[in-house]
Amino acid sequence: MTTPELIAFRLREAKEKKGITFTELSLRSGLHKRTLEEVLENGRNPRATTLAAICEALEVSPAWVLGIKNGGNA
Repeated sequence: MTTPELIAFRLREAKEKKGITFTELSLRSGLHKRTLEEVLENGRNPRATTLAAICEALEVSPAWVLGIKNGGNA
């Protein structure tokens, strides 16, 4: 699995656990819905600031999303 695929997988997992829509995630993160879809659905590699905003909105650590640590934030 590539890094962008891992990021997309983990972010989708966290989003599903929260039970929120792309619209709600957009409101929480301050990012455009299209940007979120590109990262979560199309596996686009996000900028650090984009990743940080999504992680904060989903209440998960960027380290977990990147696979640096397995300790449970999701």
